[in-house]
Amino acid sequence: MVGDSHESPDRAEVPLSRDGGHRQGGHRVPDRGSEAVREKEAPVACTACGQDWQTWYRVRDDGRVFLLCPECDSIWLPEDDRHAPPTGDLRELFGPQPKFFNAWALIEECPAPPADRRTTT
Repeated sequence: MVGDSHESPDRAEVPLSRDGGHRQGGHRVPDRGSEAVREKEAPVACTACGQDWQTWYRVRDDGRVFLLCPECDSIWLPEDDRHAPPTGDLRELFGPQPKFFNAWALIEECPAPPADRRTTT
């Protein structure tokens, strides 16, 4: 059934935003048939919760980039396989912190890094 909490984001019907993409979890996801998707990588659903798309984020202070599921805070580092389970969660990215630490205040959504900068050699 559409809207069922067990459906993956790419199967659920979501309304179109004004700029032609779908809205999912508060984030714009381009239509799969649009030129933006053909030029960039296709969205990948979170492998942990399946409730939102993996989205590129950057740490404001040091510029580190990573993939994040905005729904469950799972993260994938640039060299990780996006289709594999996440390597950690957002709080782990910053190390030990106080109980009410807000990692969201330290990050911002960003474009995907160039493919050659995603792997370490």
